[in-house]
Amino acid sequence: MISSLHALAAFLLLASAGCLSVSVSGIGSAGGTTATSTGGTGTTSGISTGGCETSAQCAAGFFCDTLDAACCSGLDAGGTIEVDSDRGDDALACCGIGKTKPCRTITQAMRLIDSAQARDLTIHAAVSSDGGIWAWDGGEAYPIALGWGAELSAPGVTFLVIEDAGLSTEIFDIGSYSASDTVGYASLTGTPALPVVVDTNQTAVQVEGGTHLYLANTVLRAVDGIHVQPLGRLTLGRDRTGSLAGTVVIGLTDPTGLFAGVGVDGISCFSDDAGNGCTIDDAALDGGSSVIIQNQRLADIHAETGASISLNSSPIIGVAPTPIGLWQCPSVEVEGFTGVTIPDLAAITLLGNSTMTFENGTLQCVAVPVAGFWLEALPAGSPSLTIRNSVIQNTEIGILAAGGSVTVANSAIRFNGIGVAAGGDAGIDLSGGSFGGRNTIACNFAGPSSVRGSVFNFSSNSINASNVAWDAPGPNVFTCSDAGVFSCAQADCTAVGDAGVLMDAISGPPYAGIVTTGNTLSPLQCE
Repeated sequence: MISSLHALAAFLLLASAGCLSVSVSGIGSAGGTTATSTGGTGTTSGISTGGCETSAQCAAGFFCDTLDAACCSGLDAGGTIEVDSDRGDDALACCGIGKTKPCRTITQAMRLIDSAQARDLTIHAAVSSDGGIWAWDGGEAYPIALGWGAELSAPGVTFLVIEDAGLSTEIFDIGSYSASDTVGYASLTGTPALPVVVDTNQTAVQVEGGTHLYLANTVLRAVDGIHVQPLGRLTLGRDRTGSLAGTVVIGLTDPTGLFAGVGVDGISCFSDDAGNGCTIDDAALDGGSSVIIQNQRLADIHAETGASISLNSSPIIGVAPTPIGLWQCPSVEVEGFTGVTIPDLAAITLLGNSTMTFENGTLQCVAVPVAGFWLEALPAGSPSLTIRNSVIQNTEIGILAAGGSVTVANSAIRFNGIGVAAGGDAGIDLSGGSFGGRNTIACNFAGPSSVRGSVFNFSSNSINASNVAWDAPGPNVFTCSDAGVFSCAQADCTAVGDAGVLMDAISGPPYAGIVTTGNTLSPLQCE
């Protein structure tokens, strides 16, 4: 991460030679058995009175509840197990199965699932009282481990975990529960009306390598939302079967939340020494967003070498400006930011040979970062970003690329300090490429009395900015010298409204240029 800071600092130093100034404040397998409830009305579990230490000591069709030394039946693939942190009882043999009283902890439910080696179960988690707050002192072991393809369904439940409880780990850990567990996935879900909430000053969820987590109707208010380890996979917006779908929210949306505004990283996608990264995709939701990430101190999404990220279902990064226009972001108070060393300075960071598609989305009013998207090449390779049918607005720099490739199609980059800035050997195509459509790149002011420009090119490659709607019909194209002197690069540069001359495209050293053909005038009214 530190290399990002160094490269970004170097890039901004190069740009600050007078040319650039900022002064604005996938869907996995849906196979498997559909879970059906048997709790309360289905088969009653059998309990052997002989006791056991291992399942080998139980009769055929039974398994050993090792915590309570009893043989149980009735926990079969695709079934359910009940958990209630208020009225449940882990000391009751075969808890949560059939008509037996619920278990008290998810930890005990997973022990029984592992003993039975039953896959694709639904763990129904509830809190009978206490306002839906999961009991911290109820014997739950943290992190709560989920495996065996289990789906934790906890509508309206809040897992409230605080620092002084002595915990320094994630709240949920998704991975192989034991050596016998080779299923490789799990789900965490609520309902659209009653999402499951994790409210903590720790990491909310960690997805281990080789494991696939499905999230739907989930709210994560945490220091770190989700860590996805190398070769781990995350699907946002649905459970594994596809029977449940809904938005995943990371960050502050409810100002009454105990840890509101302390988010550091929304989703972190890590890589290993071999260059293996993680995979993130989302479900196609009808009329909704698969994921909303807001008010993170550092990065909303941090993707390292080998990452493959595809967000196509109206992802939203940041909060909406009020109203639409320049310098209209709502005030966000981020506690504890003063004096913090910042390794990431972008809402979405793409490093090495990571790849990302961002479609039908919005990136806006991010809490602290300098850039909306930041790309940096590493020895392992160069990143690639494709943005389609999206809006990037109210950031300091919409897209900042020191390397890698960017393609933008049928999108609007507006009301930013700077729209697009390229350095190093970055390659940027703003023409729409093979996707077609026309981009609008307009009303990007670096400051009310400073540089006013939309696209800056300091890279060794020309930027293709054909077929773009600009501030000026020309558009206005400038060059910038090492001394920071701007010169109109055409016969005439047109004054635009009360804002004076807006520089649509600016080419600086090494002057690779910006292609501006087939352009048109933006309908936006700049302030």
